[in-house]
Amino acid sequence: MKTSFILTSLAAALSASAQLVTFGVVDEKNNNLGLPNNLHSGAGFDFYFVGANQEILQYNIDNNGVATLNVNYEYPFHVGAFENYFAVGPAVTPANLEIVDNKITNWNFWACYDTSDPYNYSAKNRAIVVNEKGNSTAPGSQCIPVFITVLDVVY
Repeated sequence: MKTSFILTSLAAALSASAQLVTFGVVDEKNNNLGLPNNLHSGAGFDFYFVGANQEILQYNIDNNGVATLNVNYEYPFHVGAFENYFAVGPAVTPANLEIVDNKITNWNFWACYDTSDPYNYSAKNRAIVVNEKGNSTAPGSQCIPVFITVLDVVY
């Protein structure tokens, strides 16, 4: 009886814990475009760009699909959409990420140059911009459709 309780408690604790994941960016033909890296874009939020830094970032995703950057900051850096950008930071409303076939499916994603981001990073690096799910209209003339994929899951 005691062993059964310990195993049940252990299983419950493991299922309630967050998964540690890493994301990547691919185009429609599944060609690897790089990693989504965040660059400071304003007070409490960073926008994601392809080709910037190329640092491997890890995220904790809970059972509800809420992802936070796996860093030791004073406030959690939530992943979500902010001003039509894929973004992370304490000012970003956390999204419940839907992951189907290792792709985030909450929005349509685009990698775009010249998006008028606050620090003009998109002059050299493609900003990851989001459209409503099902909206296949490119948000700009220098955009390509992309997918955010789960590259690596660490247990």
